[in-house]
Amino acid sequence: MFWLIETSVFAQPPPPLFKQEGFKREENQPFQPLHRQPVPSQPFQPQTLPLLPQETLQQPDIPVSPGISVVTPSAYGATWGDVGVGMGLQGRTRFSDRSDGVLGIKVGLGNPREILGAEIGLTLVDLDAPLSGGGVNVKVHRQLSETLALAFGVAGVTNFGETDGGSSIYGVVTGRFSFSDNTRQAHLSLGVGGGQFRSESEVVEGVNGVGVFGSGAIQLTPQTSAIAEWTGQDITLGFSVVPFPDVPLVVVPALTDITGTAGDGVRLIFSTSYSLEF
Repeated sequence: MFWLIETSVFAQPPPPLFKQEGFKREENQPFQPLHRQPVPSQPFQPQTLPLLPQETLQQPDIPVSPGISVVTPSAYGATWGDVGVGMGLQGRTRFSDRSDGVLGIKVGLGNPREILGAEIGLTLVDLDAPLSGGGVNVKVHRQLSETLALAFGVAGVTNFGETDGGSSIYGVVTGRFSFSDNTRQAHLSLGVGGGQFRSESEVVEGVNGVGVFGSGAIQLTPQTSAIAEWTGQDITLGFSVVPFPDVPLVVVPALTDITGTAGDGVRLIFSTSYSLEF
């Protein structure tokens, strides 16, 4: 992150060390250099001085931070008073030339620092007919320390209409790391889950296996971050931006299916979200 430093205090020259106004050497007085003027002796008296805390430089006041993942979940979640709305788009779906998108809304309950936080979300999977299919998602999360969080969730607790995914149970842990200059942060998430987190071959063959997923994000500036993640099937690379410092809006363009281990080539995906508090 960048630090805001007030520089106006350096605009004025420093005051003189000694004031020499009114100094006059009397006549016939032998000249004695200033540094040899006699100084009356004083007994040394030790003093106990309080230890003053260092002032902490303040970070820019931005209502939201850039994202730390693109597709996979992290261990962070909404808390009481949080509401979020979002939209996701993909240039084309796998094995087709058809574009698609989703709409979502989530609300937060509880407090993960005291006991537990809970995030409940509703996803509508088809923008052409938003009410034709969707699902309810639930995540329970706990802040174990200032730098470590743990969450368990279910994507698709219940589904309705036509959807291309069932239920996906997962667990994930997220760690936060600060750089040596304390101006930027990095986040790492690692999780396991079934459903959509299985390999593509297991999904096609109907194998009820468990897949590993994870993500890593590096904060480049207070309003941007670079993200790389393994979805359980392939690699996704993205860039998260908070375009306006006073607006809680996050935009994430990304490329997914980078290696070709899933799908039929690289695809462009895009998401945006807006956060509210009540």
